[in-house]
Amino acid sequence: MSESISRLAEKTFVALANPYDSVQRTYPLAFEEAQKVDNPRYVGIKDQNVIPESLLLSLHKAGFILHTIDHLAMGGRATDNRLTNPITGRHMTGSSSGTAINVRVHINDLGIGTDGGGSVLMPALSLNLYGLISKTLSVEAVTRAESHLSTDGIMLTPTVGFIARDLKTIEDACQSIGVIRSEQTRDSVTRVLVEHALHVPIKADEKDIRIVEKQFPDSNVKRADQISFLKKALNDYDVVISNEGPVDLEGIGDTIIGHMGSKAAMIQSSGHKYLSKVVNMVDATGLVIPANSLGEGILITTKSSPHSVQTVLKVARYFEPFTDKLLDSYFTQLKIYYPRGYGYPSY
Repeated sequence: MSESISRLAEKTFVALANPYDSVQRTYPLAFEEAQKVDNPRYVGIKDQNVIPESLLLSLHKAGFILHTIDHLAMGGRATDNRLTNPITGRHMTGSSSGTAINVRVHINDLGIGTDGGGSVLMPALSLNLYGLISKTLSVEAVTRAESHLSTDGIMLTPTVGFIARDLKTIEDACQSIGVIRSEQTRDSVTRVLVEHALHVPIKADEKDIRIVEKQFPDSNVKRADQISFLKKALNDYDVVISNEGPVDLEGIGDTIIGHMGSKAAMIQSSGHKYLSKVVNMVDATGLVIPANSLGEGILITTKSSPHSVQTVLKVARYFEPFTDKLLDSYFTQLKIYYPRGYGYPSY
């Protein structure tokens, strides 16, 4: 067992304390299941019936143990005015809000959410987490999902996505459900479109990759225009790499707010939600990688195919992994949730 018994128990103590109101239900007996495997990792899922039990069973076989059912933004809203971002203290980005929070504060190691118009990728990035969406993660989820109109009147069908603090956890989860192969391959990625001035650290020996730079649309552009841009880009290139964020730090990227006049529109565009909110709408596979700046990162997008997850993960490995010792040390201290307080005896 890679994680100590006491640490596993602490995760459940925090889930039961529910300091961010992000947990809807905790399964304390996950502790028993975790002791049966070598490398247990706790999982939280968004409270959505789109997420099938078959996905959880596949993950369970690889040591991913269901630990919590997570709160979500009401009505699939892009901002969650009931939950608080544990880093900024502002309203949490939606709609897989509780799932992302529970990963950031180390209640869970893997979060499973649903994404219609950025509802996995954006909450992940708002907390400097990794996020992946792809229809290949669960065929059953695709068949179970119901199409509906977004708040800005665009038809969408939600898909499943993963959230984690590190890329390896997402890779392990993808491997456990069979969407990537364990052996290293050299799948062809020849044409990469990169947002202008974004540095992509492709190794010099990667002669099969050709990078083209181009100016991308900003957050003032309507979502329909972003959809048209990304569709064309994915027809012309194998992979598209863009800047994202800072998410909901300087504004609130929410259509319910943004439709109410020019000042509200400025507030919405200052939420800096770019192509991440249309990845699912063009049936693509997308992976967000956090940067060292709050709420910022990059998005790697490719057409959904049997090998699309492997493609975005391959490109992701060129980028420096995100780590933040302060975030990890602060949110893993049990005493911030259970302070000893006045009157506790001195031992």
